[in-house]
Amino acid sequence: MKYCALLFAAAMLLSSCATLFTGTKDRIYFATEPKGARVSINGLDQCRTPCDIDVKRKMDVQRVVLKHDGYQPKAIELSQEFNFVSVFNFINIFFWGIDMVSGSIMVYDQKVYDVKLDPGK
Repeated sequence: MKYCALLFAAAMLLSSCATLFTGTKDRIYFATEPKGARVSINGLDQCRTPCDIDVKRKMDVQRVVLKHDGYQPKAIELSQEFNFVSVFNFINIFFWGIDMVSGSIMVYDQKVYDVKLDPGK
């Protein structure tokens, strides 16, 4: 019994979460042709291209809109994949929950977006 309790305690202490190991944000670079487009994420202006942005990870889709005077706006969705570091949670449901809430169970797999904007009509 004592051995089982020790093994259980070790599993709980040695397992961790992706939130601790990989953080809750990814740095993503945006560039456009022409330069100087406004970058908005989920409706909030972030910067003008070219620029790097620390984008908070979320379980839902992040929508980015690139706008430049005289050009058609371009909407893109940030590409995500499973964060393999989450596997180290083993059976600890608490740490899985932290990763789900923080969005760290996923990572943005594309870190560079280079977009050519089309002239407006």
